[in-house]
Amino acid sequence: MKRKDAIKFFTAILLGFFLLPGANADAKQHAHEHGDKKLSRPNILMILADDLGYSDISPFGGEIRTPNLDRLADSGITMTNFYANQSCSPTRAALMSGTDTHIAGLGVMFEMRFGLASPAQMNANGYQGYLLPGLETLPRKLQEAGYHTYMAGKWHLANLQGGLGTTIPAARGFERSFALMQGGASHFGDGLGALPSMIPVGMPGHNQRALYVEDLVINTTLPTDFYSTTHYTDKLIEYIESNRGDGRPFFAYAAYTAPHWPLQLPNEALEEGNIWQKKFRMYEKSYQAGYEVIGKRRLARMARLGIIKRGTEPNPWDEFGGGEGIPAWNSLSNQERKTKAREMAIYSVMVEYMDYQIGRLLKHVDQDTTMVVFMSDNGAEATVPTEYWGLTPDPNSVTEYENLLKTVAGTDDYNGYENLGRPGSYLAYDAGWTRVSALPHRGYKMMTTEGGIRVPLIARIPGMKKRGTVSDAFGHVMDLMPTFLHAAQAEHPNHDLRGSSMIPLLTGKQSTIHGDDYGIGWEMLGGKAYIEDGYKLFMQAPTLGGLGTWELYDLIDDQGENYNLIDDPDYADRADYLLERYNQYADETGVVPFP
Repeated sequence: MKRKDAIKFFTAILLGFFLLPGANADAKQHAHEHGDKKLSRPNILMILADDLGYSDISPFGGEIRTPNLDRLADSGITMTNFYANQSCSPTRAALMSGTDTHIAGLGVMFEMRFGLASPAQMNANGYQGYLLPGLETLPRKLQEAGYHTYMAGKWHLANLQGGLGTTIPAARGFERSFALMQGGASHFGDGLGALPSMIPVGMPGHNQRALYVEDLVINTTLPTDFYSTTHYTDKLIEYIESNRGDGRPFFAYAAYTAPHWPLQLPNEALEEGNIWQKKFRMYEKSYQAGYEVIGKRRLARMARLGIIKRGTEPNPWDEFGGGEGIPAWNSLSNQERKTKAREMAIYSVMVEYMDYQIGRLLKHVDQDTTMVVFMSDNGAEATVPTEYWGLTPDPNSVTEYENLLKTVAGTDDYNGYENLGRPGSYLAYDAGWTRVSALPHRGYKMMTTEGGIRVPLIARIPGMKKRGTVSDAFGHVMDLMPTFLHAAQAEHPNHDLRGSSMIPLLTGKQSTIHGDDYGIGWEMLGGKAYIEDGYKLFMQAPTLGGLGTWELYDLIDDQGENYNLIDDPDYADRADYLLERYNQYADETGVVPFP
């Protein structure tokens, strides 16, 4: 079915290309064609940021300085129409399996099974909350093809219910790994989990601490000078260097927890006179300009860079000055503006510091033989962390957790202004800054709006002929496993891959990843969506304030999801078709109706 003619602000054409399967080959001997140049199978470096907004980094229009990602964009391709899932672990499951999150066992985050998921989903296959052991993972297939496989950072695909021994990274194909099991944690060496325990006090398994695993050693002790972004980078460099020169390529997965809350500064930024402390003060001062000014500057830069088309209209969800309960910046008190500017400054230093550590990683890989992909795992996060405390089954867990925060901070006022960003602080930036991070999109993490699922992606592959390009090719995180297997000439897993290889796009042979009739569906906690041929059928989850009714948007003309076409008779056939396709997707992947 082809796209109907409509009044357009802009013109876009999507061309199609289907999966080009790779073939299994010996790690040291085989090569494949990249245009006219023959290259050995590349090393692969996959970098995943946590809750990074669409417009935060400088290649996507943000004022946050990310020089290493700038250089990566200049030597590669910037993808403006790329999608993840609504939240952390579902995206990671799709990355590791190349298939839909329900098929992989992450139809809902494990944490959300308590208090949010319906009883039907709680008991259904596909909603277990961990990566199902029967799936052959990306690192396993690369390992079988002769690759070294390393990871450091957030795993979020294992838990006690699934059995740690069979769900930790070392059991899923990683030769070396240092990994956080939960969805978040303190970024410092205190080892506090990001949430109070979901298990009541006194019951087996109750624990307020983060769980780290190195290789097969569960509950690894953290060094006193631990800062997550630094330590993950150090570990990956250690693993890469340990086998340098043996002739085998590697797959390295850097799964940073920055800038996921709790927002906390790197150790260096806590030292007066340090360059990172100076950067923090600079950001603090600049964000006194407020949401409206920073947001308008970002939109202008995004248009200049080609990330959005000139005249793109942000959704009213992102209107500044009182929209959706966000007060105008100038209506806030001096202290409120000072505090909110500090929150965004902490966030920005976390992002710039992650970029700095990415630069360290890139210095330890051969630029001529390494494929690099950077993306965020979902849209910007707008949830106030303490709202999750209401899901805790025992209020004693919250009391115990707060006492730990006070102990780490050394003060009862652990979220006081002077402690913000320091050990024991527990905060996220506010909804106004989330709207800025998500520009020009509607909504944020957990939603199937564009602000929840459209993410920044930058990729580079050896032998690229067209560098520094911007592409609006439609893609999804499920495309990465087929891409990496294709580049590595590795065999496909024992389950169907629902994505396609991006290699033809990256090598300039094609301008798209998928054909016009390729669509992708989403479902979580009642939020639903299906996108095909530039149109999006969407239902906002009632659990997140939605009406539970279908909406229809033309994403080519209306990236901000401003104009709902569901009641327009000219689009009735399109809506019916997409609903049919969504239902087909739901049947194929085992979606269980919510509630």
